[in-house]
Amino acid sequence: MVNILYRLLVVNLLGNLLIALANLLRLPRLRARPAWVRLTVKDPLPSRPPPHGRWLLRPGVPSLAALSRLCDDLARDPRLQGVVVELRRAPPGFARLESLRTIIKRLAEAGKRVVVHLSSPSLKEYFVASAATTILVDESGPLSLVGLAAEVTFFAGALEKAGARADAEYRGEYKSFAEVFTRKEMSPQHREALEAILVRIEEAVRDAVSASRKVEPKVALEWIQGGPYTAEEAARRGLVDGVCYADEVAERLGNVRVGTPSEWRGTRVSPLRYRPLVRVPRKVRVVSLHGAIVTGEGSELRRTLGADAAIRALDKARKDRRVAAVVLHVDSRGGSAVGSDLIWRATTRLSAEKPVIAYFDDVAASGGYYLACGAHKIVAQPGTLTGSIGVVAGKLSFQGLLERLGLNVTTVRRGDAATMDSVFHGYSDEERRRLAAEVDALYAQFVKKVALGRKLAPDAAEAAAKGRVWTGIDARDKGLVDSLGDMETALTIAEDLARRRPGEKFEHEDVHVAPKRRGLVPRILGAELPPLPASLEDIQLLASEGLLLMAPYSVACK
Repeated sequence: MVNILYRLLVVNLLGNLLIALANLLRLPRLRARPAWVRLTVKDPLPSRPPPHGRWLLRPGVPSLAALSRLCDDLARDPRLQGVVVELRRAPPGFARLESLRTIIKRLAEAGKRVVVHLSSPSLKEYFVASAATTILVDESGPLSLVGLAAEVTFFAGALEKAGARADAEYRGEYKSFAEVFTRKEMSPQHREALEAILVRIEEAVRDAVSASRKVEPKVALEWIQGGPYTAEEAARRGLVDGVCYADEVAERLGNVRVGTPSEWRGTRVSPLRYRPLVRVPRKVRVVSLHGAIVTGEGSELRRTLGADAAIRALDKARKDRRVAAVVLHVDSRGGSAVGSDLIWRATTRLSAEKPVIAYFDDVAASGGYYLACGAHKIVAQPGTLTGSIGVVAGKLSFQGLLERLGLNVTTVRRGDAATMDSVFHGYSDEERRRLAAEVDALYAQFVKKVALGRKLAPDAAEAAAKGRVWTGIDARDKGLVDSLGDMETALTIAEDLARRRPGEKFEHEDVHVAPKRRGLVPRILGAELPPLPASLEDIQLLASEGLLLMAPYSVACK
């Protein structure tokens, strides 16, 4: 035994000596290290590294996680003077915008000069850029800061003209998912919830701009509502610090050398440190749960989250001894009630053995909230859309269309509700009574599990429910969320809960839930249609899954 340990020690020392020698050979390259680094940021910008082989998000697509690691490394380089960020197109989800802004803000707070260059920015790009020390804009690029608006399309009139009708039962007075199919205009509850979300987002943008640009909140609000502005007007008003093209930034900074991340990495010298080979670090696994929730395996092409695939990933994390904690990265409006409940069960089994932290991205509502409410802690961004604790069930009836076409469907049945799911007629009184009872039971189950998981009194859980969508900051006040922050916050909490000894370090590992791989021929023969538009996807889910835990909308910043 002593002989084996001696050999391992010798191998360790030799390995570290080779690292030290390699660093010494690279020292002359330090003279060529650029004083500034240029980063280009544009959408698509997923939160975590995309899985290999996914055609929609190729492995070469950068992620917020990779950008965060790079900026942290840049912040630690004492020779680096600053970073130029060419922000071409920011992601649409407000939570990801907040995460991106946090990365830039963290870099500026580390003492680096951060210059963000914009080209025809909208409010979302300006919100992110406001964290920088300097904002520059193209001469030809107007700033489209015209405030916030939400548009909801209602389909009841179109369905009526087509001879179809949506028939639905829902619980939660704010559960407005079915409204877009059953109404021609917005209900007061729907309008109230949507206006509250816009107010929260506007306040977040106003306060961020006010603090960063050092102006009064009233002035910041006038800025973000008073556009569009020409570049010269924006500079004159103080919204930006200068007007120039991207190729003129280096000259404006004093003819500094601005290198690429690759050039900067090539001059880095890894610190000399002892790396033991015997102890294998434990892991914090990030399990991504994205897309509309369905039963079965789901589909990467349709961007649906299959319950079977999610359960398999969670069970694998539970059984893996090296996995010390799990972060559920949730970005889902919900979907199938059955699928959501099955994933919730797998989450609670996992949380009984290991720390489980849920991080809510742009939207984690309805079924997306349900599956994670059994986690030990929940982290969300202030602008995350969450909650929507309610239930909807229904179907489309094409009885009017059949009558117009002269088609007559004759049904032979055994049982008063045998044709309950038929699309050839609406619900009878008995069928509606049975559907209502089913919806009532599921809503009570949803609220009970939220109360249990979040340790809320039944009245408090009910007050936070009612189908209402909350922003992350309001959800925290309601007890639905524990902390506000980004993925790094969630990872830190997971490490703290999993740490067995002071100073223990963890590896981070990403796992993307995916359906089982099939052979080439079955995959070709069983090829699926491309993703549906959001509203059509909602109709398809309502038809295929029946009982839904589905948030009525997501908010995208344009």
